Amino acid sequence: MDYKLMQPPFEMKEYSEMSNKEAKEHFNWFKQQIPSRLEQLGAFSQIHLDYSDRSLIDIWEWYLRNVQIQSKSVSELEEEHSETEEWLKGYIYEKNSTLNPKLLHWILPFI
Repeated sequence: MDYKLMQPPFEMKEYSEMSNKEAKEHFNWFKQQIPSRLEQLGAFSQIHLDYSDRSLIDIWEWYLRNVQIQSKSVSELEEEHSETEEWLKGYIYEKNSTLNPKLLHWILPFI
């Protein structure tokens, strides 16, 4: 099963650069995505996610078993960068092509 990333139907920019209207639209769109993201994560992980304490423990244990940090060579990073959609590049890579620490803050809610 492929795990699909969220792709907003609008251009993403830093939250601090959004107008109040843009921030509200983004927040409302994000909240609307929660049920489908939980469904996708549940299907991907084979864990029943029902907002219970137990499902939170189960998904955290699944995460610890399945998610790994991998060191990659410059050529591997360059290859991934070339295959990354343009809208996502700004959130992954800083000017020096290293992992952007803001990425974890931005992407963790989507897993």
